[in-house]
Amino acid sequence: MEQCDAMNEVVQLAGPAPVDAALVLPWLGQLVEHDDEDVRVAAVKALAAGWAGDADVLPLVYGCVLSDPSEDIQCDAVRAVADGWSDDPRTLPWLRESATVDSNWVVRATAVEVLAERWPADPRTLPLLRRRAIHDEVMWVRSAAVKAVATAGAIHPDTLPWLCARGAEDRSSEVRSAAVLAVASGWLEDAGTLPWLRERAADEANDVRKAAIEAIGLGWAGDPRLLPWLRQVADTDPDTSVRTAALRTIADGWSTDPDSLPLVHRLATTGDDWHLRNGAVEALLAGWRDDPRTWPALRELATNSTENVDRMMVAWKLGEEWSSDPRAAALLHELATTDDDVYVRQSALSAVKSGWPDDAATLRLLRDRATTDGSEECVKPRV
Repeated sequence: MEQCDAMNEVVQLAGPAPVDAALVLPWLGQLVEHDDEDVRVAAVKALAAGWAGDADVLPLVYGCVLSDPSEDIQCDAVRAVADGWSDDPRTLPWLRESATVDSNWVVRATAVEVLAERWPADPRTLPLLRRRAIHDEVMWVRSAAVKAVATAGAIHPDTLPWLCARGAEDRSSEVRSAAVLAVASGWLEDAGTLPWLRERAADEANDVRKAAIEAIGLGWAGDPRLLPWLRQVADTDPDTSVRTAALRTIADGWSTDPDSLPLVHRLATTGDDWHLRNGAVEALLAGWRDDPRTWPALRELATNSTENVDRMMVAWKLGEEWSSDPRAAALLHELATTDDDVYVRQSALSAVKSGWPDDAATLRLLRDRATTDGSEECVKPRV
């Protein structure tokens, strides 16, 4: 009860500074050291909202960054300083120092982001961000700095080649992926971007290849020169997530090409692992939901696949996306009553209940299953 009372009082202070600030400020100074993290969060927000710009309060918020055990509160405090004390002469030097030498990488990453958002035009910001992107020992800070460089350096002519270098040279695939996404966010129209993305799509790391394929889909959807290559990636890349990204890219940008659907259909029904088949089914629904060949493919998976996860997957998707189609309801009823796997039957029952909640046949099915299905899982949806 005491904690709730403290929370309620602090929340009420998250507005204009109270009249009796002399009494409230010491109390908030105690609450930023409270045992409960939620109370400390509320106290930091109250300080930032009620005393923004107050030079005497700034050291108190600094202290939250330096000493609070919660990384979330440390990051909130960094942002509170930037938002509430942006005109204080101590703030910008402190943020630069935090971005460079703070022992907590989360604080360094947050300070990097704040510098790019609030002080992109300061002549010292971009060089600092580039240094952190190259020299910070933690890949997450370097990744944040790469994104920050794209934000703060968007108008600088040397930003694109610098990003391309990070996308090719950084030792971490997380940072290389961040560079790919940064290039895609602002330089799709540059003549050198597509060839560079094609190179990154051959990176040794799966996440970099995936990011490059998705970026190509954003900028060059429908380009007939790219479809044969994307089909090859979808068919032969060693990583399922990359193949799935290629399938979805094809569905989003090349669904009208007659060579697209046969590949997606084949992988949806005969792909060599469940994740690939699931990705192909999602691509099928994204690009060809109303194509007359799509329903037979879904029914084939639901009734003939020897993999239980395939039949469950189709049941889920029918309930989510086909609730207006009577064929879907009939197939789900069939799966719920005749499939030999209890989890498939349960998935079909759940799909019927979510997709057709007001249908009289749904109530009859649930009652029937509750009394005749021998598994506990299929008795659970009883109504």
